[in-house]
Amino acid sequence: MRNPFKTAAVAVSVVAAAAMLASPTAFAKDDDSRSEIHQGLKQGDIKSLSDILVISKDRVVGEVIEAEIDRKGGKWIYDLELIDPQGFKSKVKVDAKTGDVVEGAKKAQREERRDERREERR
Repeated sequence: MRNPFKTAAVAVSVVAAAAMLASPTAFAKDDDSRSEIHQGLKQGDIKSLSDILVISKDRVVGEVIEAEIDRKGGKWIYDLELIDPQGFKSKVKVDAKTGDVVEGAKKAQREERRDERREERR
């Protein structure tokens, strides 16, 4: 039997990911940010969202449903909103240059361990 929530969540994730992978500048807040982001991409200070998702896939649990990029403390940071396989939302911040999870990693790790324990019980 199909779970309609899971089907909807997957559909939303696919559409959101496709839209976001086009370009980080597509979800910048203003024109100045767009030009800064474009410059950062050209200079290698910012990785594309698709690259970031590949780099951080083992540390970020769930499907990205929303993403923004902002400069915080002199660094470009991707703010990612995720939905996990159980349908729970979480947020994580990822360094746009390195792919390092800078906030939310502990929660993601806890959720990953929780999922592993569930799998072991089956």
